[in-house]
Amino acid sequence: MNRAKSISLVKVGPVTVATFEPVSLADDSVWQEALMRMREFVDGSEAPHLLLDWHWVDQVTAGVVLDLEALVNAIDAGGGSLRLCGLPERLRAAFEPALLDRLDVGESVPDALPRYVRELRDQAEANTGDSGCRILQNST
Repeated sequence: MNRAKSISLVKVGPVTVATFEPVSLADDSVWQEALMRMREFVDGSEAPHLLLDWHWVDQVTAGVVLDLEALVNAIDAGGGSLRLCGLPERLRAAFEPALLDRLDVGESVPDALPRYVRELRDQAEANTGDSGCRILQNST
């Protein structure tokens, strides 16, 4: 399968938005291609911030949730963060055991992205004690 068909990665300020094409992630080959692209992004970025748009995803497997949990841990260890948006209610139960549902920041990219950027700005201000957001300054 063509990797470009399973997921698109678009950088918007300090955050890279990963959007899955209309697909079932129950197809392991589709998920593995998408996971490989996300891992390439994470490995090539300093403190990556990734927003995963699940709006078009209709199914996931337990393996997807485990892989996603490992990706969250890798990103956290690298000083970055991962958030979800557009998580359909019917998929939420699959994410709850791994506590990944807590990463949900909105129903759509247009409403989740500003919320995520504000969260990053607030974290940077809390960590540095000033209003100069290093994350945002380095990304613009």
